[in-house]
Amino acid sequence: MSATRSTMPGSFPFFDYFIPSHTVDFTAENEVAARIDITSRFLDAFPVADAGFEFVVFPNKLAPRDIDVQVERFRGAARQLQHGHRVKVHASMHFPTKNNLDLFLGSPEPDTRKRVLALFDQCLDLAVAAGIRTVVVHSGANINNAAWIRMKDDYQVKQRQLTTIAERIREMLGACVDKGFKGKLAWENVPWPFDIPDTLTYTNIIPRDFTIVLAALEAMAIPNLDQLGICADLCHSWIVERVARLHAHRPRLAGQARVPPGVFAAEEPDFLALADMSTFIGTFGERITHVHLADSSGELELESDGVTCKRQPSEGAELGTGDFCRSPALSRVLKQIAAGLRPREKILCTLEVKDADFSRPEKAYRSLLFLGNTFFKKK
Repeated sequence: MSATRSTMPGSFPFFDYFIPSHTVDFTAENEVAARIDITSRFLDAFPVADAGFEFVVFPNKLAPRDIDVQVERFRGAARQLQHGHRVKVHASMHFPTKNNLDLFLGSPEPDTRKRVLALFDQCLDLAVAAGIRTVVVHSGANINNAAWIRMKDDYQVKQRQLTTIAERIREMLGACVDKGFKGKLAWENVPWPFDIPDTLTYTNIIPRDFTIVLAALEAMAIPNLDQLGICADLCHSWIVERVARLHAHRPRLAGQARVPPGVFAAEEPDFLALADMSTFIGTFGERITHVHLADSSGELELESDGVTCKRQPSEGAELGTGDFCRSPALSRVLKQIAAGLRPREKILCTLEVKDADFSRPEKAYRSLLFLGNTFFKKK
């Protein structure tokens, strides 16, 4: 039995378009065993045709021996699942970000560039050996409030960084050719507020960030530019929608843009358009090659100064426990992404659910069950 395209009114055949996946550190043997177990239990209940894992990799775990261990454990997991189920097992990878600080793609520092490209080469060695389909990359930058105060009136700072991001992605695409990686490089949208205390994210937020970089890349006449796609993190998009809606309803004050810290005044129209999370998806639908998914609850609340964050929406929650998955927006944006895929194309949808103990991923398991109960249609 397999998931089939449903003709029921109002239904959405999620598993015809998306491959349910979840994160795993393949250097941690007990975590691998737990992830195999929850995937097997999910497949027992919902015998879908495809399932996957997203490699969580760390800069200090990419030596040749570490790569060999991760590849063998992934292959072992795939063999075990495919032996007990009629399923094809796929994989993606999340490029290490170290919270986007030491590996910021927009940094002009030669040492950062060298570090990024050397680490990316190691990741490609793992990706090629394991047959990974997609490597997800953050290029957003995190800064503290003091740094933001210094740059908030100088939009050219960000413009220069977007130019550098384009150049770095060009180099990464070149490395894909050199290493023989045939999969996709998926550039992820990141949120504001970010989920690190006292920091702001000021790139990878608005559609214009992506448009500027993509235009720069197209002007470079890169032969394999079609390897570059976008990873739509729907939890991030939902959070940004909450923040944009709050600011869209704020009164207009002369000379003051309705934007939060981390967004430049010149970006107000683009930012406020994200009060509907479908805006980002609609702009780049045909470029989306990967999805990250988690639930979220709550709204953005500001202190009396109208700037300082008092409370923000949650990130990485178990599917079905938050406001996002209870809303019509979940099915709506999934359908929107599916509409941009090629015929018979499926992309990985990775659950980025924050279990307290990753060797006991019960939240991830219940999130898989949520997808099955919500979207699986039996013959």
